[in-house]
Amino acid sequence: MKQPQVITLKQLKFTVYEQYQVENSRQLKQSSSLAAQSDLRYKKSWYLLKENKPNDNVVSLASHIVNKGQTLDALETGLKSLKSDAIAFREKIKSDFADKRENSQKYRESLTYI
Repeated sequence: MKQPQVITLKQLKFTVYEQYQVENSRQLKQSSSLAAQSDLRYKKSWYLLKENKPNDNVVSLASHIVNKGQTLDALETGLKSLKSDAIAFREKIKSDFADKRENSQKYRESLTYI
């Protein structure tokens, strides 16, 4: 039976640098909050960074969109979604503020009776 090859720390670091597209650990800490929080003296931290690929889905989606020639459609859909999210957020802030103003008014009115 074939034994699995054990990767050295140097190979692991190089793999992580390639994955995050950086040249050294200082750049890595600047580009990844997880790396900044991790103690990079330990191999387990490098494995954690290697397993955590936050940009893979975004990069592959962007590549897919460009390859399929659907950039404008995707951009338009994204902007519409962002606009609807912003409108919903604005409405939530307005309703929260209205509730607080109403509660404040009730409180002031109750104080006048006392």
